[in-house]
Amino acid sequence: MSCIAVCSIKGGVGKTSAAVNLAALAAQEGRTLLVDLDPQGSATYALAVGERIPGGASSVALEGPGGDGAAVRTATENLDVVPADFSLRRIDTELADVRRPRRRLRRTIESLGEGYDYVFLDCAPGIALSIEGVLRAADLILVPVEPAALPMRSMDQLGAYLAGDRRLQSTPMVAFLSKVDRRRGSHRRLADELLLERDDIIGAIPYAVEVEEMPMRREPLVAISPRSRGARAYAELWEAVSARLSG
Repeated sequence: MSCIAVCSIKGGVGKTSAAVNLAALAAQEGRTLLVDLDPQGSATYALAVGERIPGGASSVALEGPGGDGAAVRTATENLDVVPADFSLRRIDTELADVRRPRRRLRRTIESLGEGYDYVFLDCAPGIALSIEGVLRAADLILVPVEPAALPMRSMDQLGAYLAGDRRLQSTPMVAFLSKVDRRRGSHRRLADELLLERDDIIGAIPYAVEVEEMPMRREPLVAISPRSRGARAYAELWEAVSARLSG
């Protein structure tokens, strides 16, 4: 099982769209699970899944799956999701009373992933105790970053944090450019420069109407419009991610 955490300090950078589309592409190769860890539940909504976990998603994060399990089938073949709900807003407060909370979360993610070939973690923005825990279960940390100074700074801050945590130092972190608008000279110049000079930036997703509208259609873009510019970019990004996982 390979576990990919899609993570960013900043919100609104295309994290969930990437997690949903990459998970759908991975599902073409093997059984795939997407774990929605954001209280907003954007991935849950985008995959047309309801909030169906008794006790809330926070109970699963703290205690692990029980009964028939927490995963729900989606309309995409081979893709299941552990849906999020607003109970996750309490997770860091509740973790404060748990012994070895980071280990608990890591083991929960590993338990949820049993029987799957790929697990994607759609993390909430920021770096909180809960995110620290789930990142320890990841084989690869994937960071969306817009081609601008402040988002790049946030990516470097995340990299510095990971380098300072001895349990995460060996987990590779790579990034992809998100919402790249080549009509804007600054985006075009910086994107070309970063893709040429930094080997930790492995792809670029364009700013495109079909990407922005995907959540409203409640299916992965790669399923409903596989030949669109955005879907082709996600396919190229998945190839790059796969190469990192196998390398």
